[in-house]
Order: sequence, then C-alpha cells, then structure tokens
Amino acid sequence: MTVCKSCLTEQHKRLQEIAHGQERHIEELQDQLESTKEELRKVSRDLESLQSDIRATLETI
Repeated sequence: MTVCKSCLTEQHKRLQEIAHGQERHIEELQDQLESTKEELRKVSRDLESLQSDIRATLETI
C-alpha cells in the first residue's frame, strides 16, 4: 500500500494543529486550576477567621 507524500504532509499538519490546540487547552486548564487553588486558599482563610470569631463569641457567653 502506498501513500502519497502530500497526503502524509497534510495529515502531519493536521496532527500538529490538533496538538497545538490541546496544548492551549491544557494551559487554560492549568490557569483555571491555579485560580481555583487561590480561591480555595481564600475560602480557607475566611473559614478560619469565622471559626475564631465563633470561639470568641462562645467564650463571652
């Protein structure tokens, strides 16, 4: 079975385009992950602050 060189070249170009698209998608997901991690850190700090406030309130009761 023989395959023409131009067909292989086209397939190669298409695979490169797909790979590049996947790389961009991965970068976007990594950015989203970092944003989510930062949000979770903020929520964790807020929760710790609320717990501290609750403890202080309970001590005064």
